[in-house]
Amino acid sequence: MKEVENDYLLQKYSVIIIDEAHERSVFSDVLISLLSRIVLKRSSSQKPLKLIIMSATLRIEDFTLNKKLFPVSPAVIKVDSRQFEVKVSIFKVPCFCFFFFLHKKAKVFLFHKNSLFHIS
Repeated sequence: MKEVENDYLLQKYSVIIIDEAHERSVFSDVLISLLSRIVLKRSSSQKPLKLIIMSATLRIEDFTLNKKLFPVSPAVIKVDSRQFEVKVSIFKVPCFCFFFFLHKKAKVFLFHKNSLFHIS
């Protein structure tokens, strides 16, 4: 946003990457809106701006179907990946030391001051 104050068309840049776009805020929404307009203005120039929006959990339709944001639907590249199961463990009684519980599940390394301790 600060760069746009000095150079509205961001001529110094050829590619801008926005990562974690699913973590939306007013700031990020305004930024993406502003960048989409700059992409449109620079599309007919000799140095077009490419905007890459990345996210693991973003609803793609928020961008591809929004004609005010992108009059021409942008290209979408989907990379399939694995999701790992998350196991939640709940203590029935308060545990005085979480690491004593963990050592039953996996080997745990404890860092204390400058020493390395191994619980087996």
